Amino acid sequence: MGKYLLGTDNGGTVAKAALFALDGREVAAAGCKAEMFSPQPGHFERDMQRLWQATAESIRSVLAASGVSGDEVACVGCTGHGNGLMFDIDACALACGIVDERQMCLVAGTWSINQYISRSPVIDPDLFMCSRYCIPGYYLVPEASATSASNLKWFVTQFLDAPGAPGHPPGKSAYDLVADLVAQTATEDSSIVFLPFLFGSNADPNAKACLIGLGGWHDRGHVLRAIQEGVVFSHRAHVDRLMRFREPAETIRLTGGGARSRQWVQIFADVFQTPVEIPCGTELGALGAAIGAAVAAGLYGDYHEAVRAMVRVAEVREPDATRREVYARKYRRYQAAVAALAGLWNELA
Repeated sequence: MGKYLLGTDNGGTVAKAALFALDGREVAAAGCKAEMFSPQPGHFERDMQRLWQATAESIRSVLAASGVSGDEVACVGCTGHGNGLMFDIDACALACGIVDERQMCLVAGTWSINQYISRSPVIDPDLFMCSRYCIPGYYLVPEASATSASNLKWFVTQFLDAPGAPGHPPGKSAYDLVADLVAQTATEDSSIVFLPFLFGSNADPNAKACLIGLGGWHDRGHVLRAIQEGVVFSHRAHVDRLMRFREPAETIRLTGGGARSRQWVQIFADVFQTPVEIPCGTELGALGAAIGAAVAAGLYGDYHEAVRAMVRVAEVREPDATRREVYARKYRRYQAAVAALAGLWNELA
């Protein structure tokens, strides 16, 4: 039996693969772009042949980087946006260690995914969905929409990585620049509201993204802070719906591209006023798929045993209580903006 686990995760913009030791330690990871394309406004599609090529390329890159041969891989788990061999929202929940009802998992990626598990199905016409969880006896209860970190990625691509954009400091990426610019603004500096509806909405099917409250004194840092805050407020709107069916979680486990930014994670902690835990690893969807594969192959007796062995917390960000009121005001302003524009969406469709 091989001593490594391979997981693949086909997200909305990147096909990823990661290799793990049996204890969940990430040995190597790689990704290859497999962008969505829009044949006409409001329509988004995937090229399945390109997606397969990107997945194969990612696997080859992981094996090459690790020096591990295919013969040393015990099993492979696949997940992705929509349905893989494992539903991607199950994979992310597993990689966050969600094995009982006390916990909550948020994914800040192409989609805003906010979820917990329950021993009883939660049925409500306003709820995003309810499905069987991979752990027997549990249901997965998610609230989700395409309103998360993909909004920041779009802004970075269009305005920070675009030809002619102001140069980055030597040795820094566009996302390092984002962190620097946001750090130069204070939470209370700006009242700009960003509605993160570039690729979808959790308010109205026809809702569109917008920045409200821009003034001539605002700079890129203010706009970027508004984008990050707007994404977190959209997550909170989803969590508020979930709170109709459960008590607030003691901690939140956060994954996805947004979890790689310490300063953005702090905004999550401050908006929710809840400690935010970041699991170890860079590719949590792939880890969840690998956990599922390990259980299926008999390397662990069940999911509880596999999660205990393979999931660890890398960092915890505590909420800043002094920001409670300012973020409460900002969230009310966000909600007011969504409500005020409700009559306009059909005109923009």
